[in-house]
Amino acid sequence: MIFIIMIIIIIIIIIIIILIIIIIIIMRYPDFLSSFPGFNEQMVDYNALVNDYGPDFDILAIPTNQFDQQEPGSNSEIPNQLTYVRPGEGYVPNFELTVKSEVNGIDEEPMYTFLKVKAQNP
Repeated sequence: MIFIIMIIIIIIIIIIIILIIIIIIIMRYPDFLSSFPGFNEQMVDYNALVNDYGPDFDILAIPTNQFDQQEPGSNSEIPNQLTYVRPGEGYVPNFELTVKSEVNGIDEEPMYTFLKVKAQNP
């Protein structure tokens, strides 16, 4: 009888440890349950903006991996990730998508340096 109680206690402890580990992972990586961290739902909104404002309105999307690994794929993988993973469901952007770029730091794209300066001093 004591043996069975010990086994039950050990199983309960193991379950508690597993739950604690899962909670820690989700707290550390809040997007753990999604395919990739970050937000891509706005991509659908970008398509809508281009459709609403017509051919004289352009969006330039510049993927970067500098914010919590939001864009881990290579340049050739990014379009497939958008189409099949996030937002998925056959999504195809109707705006320009550049190659992955650095938006901060030593290797920052000059365009970002310019835009950040202009945003601070309009």
